[in-house]
Amino acid sequence: MVTNLKEKADNYIVFSSAISNNVLKGQFHKLFGIKRKRNEFIRSGLDVDIFTTQLLNEKIISFDELNDFLFNELFYGIHKHVYIRKIRNYKYDLTHENNVLRILKTCYDIHEIDYNNISSTIFKHDENDVKLVAVRVIKEANKIEKIRLIYGEKVSKLDGNKQYNENSYTCIEIDLRKNLIITKVAPKSNVIGDTKKPSSIELKNTKDALGKFGIYTEVYGHSHREVLFNISKSLSDELFSKADYEEPKEIDDLISEFSRKILDKINICNMKGNSNANLQAQVNKLIQQIKITSILEETEIGNMNLTGKISYLKFKDCDSVKAVLKSKRIRESLADSEAYFGLKNSIENSKELEMLRVVWYHGGEEVVIKHDASDINVLFMQFYTKLDEGDFYYVLEKYEEFQRKHNGKI
Repeated sequence: MVTNLKEKADNYIVFSSAISNNVLKGQFHKLFGIKRKRNEFIRSGLDVDIFTTQLLNEKIISFDELNDFLFNELFYGIHKHVYIRKIRNYKYDLTHENNVLRILKTCYDIHEIDYNNISSTIFKHDENDVKLVAVRVIKEANKIEKIRLIYGEKVSKLDGNKQYNENSYTCIEIDLRKNLIITKVAPKSNVIGDTKKPSSIELKNTKDALGKFGIYTEVYGHSHREVLFNISKSLSDELFSKADYEEPKEIDDLISEFSRKILDKINICNMKGNSNANLQAQVNKLIQQIKITSILEETEIGNMNLTGKISYLKFKDCDSVKAVLKSKRIRESLADSEAYFGLKNSIENSKELEMLRVVWYHGGEEVVIKHDASDINVLFMQFYTKLDEGDFYYVLEKYEEFQRKHNGKI
């Protein structure tokens, strides 16, 4: 069974690092700042769990405040592996509060529609149970639109030769308006046991929610690979269109004169064939590469004049699999402008992608995202930066936009 941290000897409250390890440390600075304790925390040199324990016992932070903070941070933040499934139909009308409360009482022994026991729930060393630690509903006109669930359980990890335990969370949103079930887990390394790895936990807890809430899903999309191809082609075309604008006539004249002088200098101007035209074409291509490099460098310094750029892709068909291209760093575009010329041809010759990583530009910021098209039942997204709710829905809307285009609905 779980241990309730409120029930400690002499009423002393302890906030565990098993919980705080699942929240970005910088976010605790914001919590402490609200209570005007941020500078004191920095000066103290204490870990966030110990400092939070002090604030709880001094009644500077209440359990309700801490739980609300933890819910918001866990539901996005480091939980950057996102699995999206389409809902086909429902056994119960989940827009009605009474139906949801009945499920919570019957299946989870929870007797309130908005429930949060995150900060008070840790797991014993030998415990392998999963517990629903928080529930939140979002309503519109007295009808539930979203049900947010957070499952908690213990996982064991290795740090060198040392084994330790911490909580792992699965965050599930049942979106009744969009008919989606969205599951988020945090990537964790060095987890002991395959059944405790994030992908296994995600599948287990999603199945639990589907079964208990009476939800039936369907294939997300047979066209994953084609949609990723369309995204990559659109971003590639956008880049080349910005580099292909018409040059002033003076530039063409300069290139023509330059080509003629070069051929004359190396004494091949009398060769058969259109040597001057061939050289002009090569110079024009070089100029286009320079333009592409300039556009990519501008995006690196914050001039977001592109919708997004490709960082990595892998083609499905065996003939093109060698055309895997990637940058030196995750946030960079493909290594150089020359790679984009090869990429453009490869995209045209292969209509399906196995994997695509994109840097989207949203609100003046970079959102780095990887799509994996290996499972038609699920839309999988891996975010590389801190997961923000606005960024998540922006990326989802971009994918759905290309999906509608592929299906001929735009």
